[in-house]
Amino acid sequence: MAPLSKDEVDALFEELNPLVSTTEQRTEFGKAVYMALFSAYPEYIQLFTKMQGLTKDNVEASEGIKYYGQTFADSILEMLQCASDDGKLEAVLEKSGKEHITRNVTKQQFLSAEEVFIKHFSGVLTKEENKQSMERFLKHIVPKVAGFLG
Repeated sequence: MAPLSKDEVDALFEELNPLVSTTEQRTEFGKAVYMALFSAYPEYIQLFTKMQGLTKDNVEASEGIKYYGQTFADSILEMLQCASDDGKLEAVLEKSGKEHITRNVTKQQFLSAEEVFIKHFSGVLTKEENKQSMERFLKHIVPKVAGFLG
């Protein structure tokens, strides 16, 4: 069963669209998510090839985090767009899972990001129902993607 209804997806996009309508906004949006992740797990910075040798003190100014910020935002928005259609969502999650296999990310590392993402989005979203929808969505997608990591 799909994690969200069409109405819940629409409500999330209504709130998120002003934050992600341009490439620059999507980059900053994703960058903020990764900064939250790296604050909790600074050792994860080294998992990203474009950020090798960086630390939590200098990663925010790097070109690498801009690249990964945009790719994260694009990916999570694509997943969210499909969140009310189980078939489409499963295909997108499988694609993401297979991409992460090549990134030397363990299942446990990927799963550990779930709580960080939930906390971050809870601070970004202002409507309580959207916070709840996003939490339910993340609790659905993170384990699914992690399942491809062995």
